Amino acid sequence: MLLFNPLLPRMTPGGSSVDLPEDSKKFNSHSPDPQTITKIVITASVVGWFVFGIISILIINGNGRAGRWVPEWYLDSRGKMKHKLAVLGWWVFVVLFWPLLWIGYTVKKIIGGITACVGKCRRRGDGLKKLNSKSSTDEMGKAYDTAV
Repeated sequence: MLLFNPLLPRMTPGGSSVDLPEDSKKFNSHSPDPQTITKIVITASVVGWFVFGIISILIINGNGRAGRWVPEWYLDSRGKMKHKLAVLGWWVFVVLFWPLLWIGYTVKKIIGGITACVGKCRRRGDGLKKLNSKSSTDEMGKAYDTAV
């Protein structure tokens, strides 16, 4: 119990052994003002944007032979300063413009899926045509054989 005596005033609701400045008390209130809400929303949005940008970098390079942080094309370069700056620029581009990259990726996947589906339908159609033509020639042959 002696160990927790310094923490006891902090454990009671409303009790604080630390004097907080007036600005930080705004965040602890039950109904913060609109400016405080705006600060919280902007902070959360910026942090979320960067987190999704970093996740995008990891996903884009996830299957690369260079690991998750370095693009494939960097391995083919000699690691000069301009190549390192290009990688840094690429990271900045992905972190800032990840929504555009994901829209392009999604559109590419949708078009690829539609193309694959159309290709399967065409192959099935060709197969059905071949079956129909084969069965019709067989029937014609049978009809011819029986008629002779």
